[in-house]
Amino acid sequence: MRDGGGIRPDIEVKDSMKVSIAYYLMNQNIIFDFASQYALTHASIAEPEKFRITDAEYDQFKQFTKDKKFTYTLQSDKLLKNLMATAKIEGYDEVAAADFKALQAKLTPNIDKDLDTFRKDITNLINAEIVKRYYYQKGVVRYALPQDKTLLKAEELFKDMSAYNKILGK
Repeated sequence: MRDGGGIRPDIEVKDSMKVSIAYYLMNQNIIFDFASQYALTHASIAEPEKFRITDAEYDQFKQFTKDKKFTYTLQSDKLLKNLMATAKIEGYDEVAAADFKALQAKLTPNIDKDLDTFRKDITNLINAEIVKRYYYQKGVVRYALPQDKTLLKAEELFKDMSAYNKILGK
């Protein structure tokens, strides 16, 4: 029996969050620990909808991450190593050696570069974790809703009644 795939939305909204260094920072509790330390040194913060860490605080986070001796291995690097092993078994390792070397150089994690490249995603996670310390889960929802792409798309749709009625089949 084949599953029908569930209910498909009328409008699909793509999530831009990628499994990047942000995932590993969360998984290894770096963001959690930074937020806890932040809460110990700040008696209060702005309302959840307005709270954002500063550039200087993000720089402190970067240093905090390095001080924790944070390391990570990308899934793409693991897959490349598997591909290289398979190529060796099949006899293609020498033919593709230069390509593998070039790809390996591009897939090697660089903490400084990745902290800058994925700053927006990381900052959102840090902000939410800090907000949670002061306003709990309700605060996190208040922080996240103004940025929620699905909610923003719904608001946009309600402003365009002809598009809304078209979806309803009117």
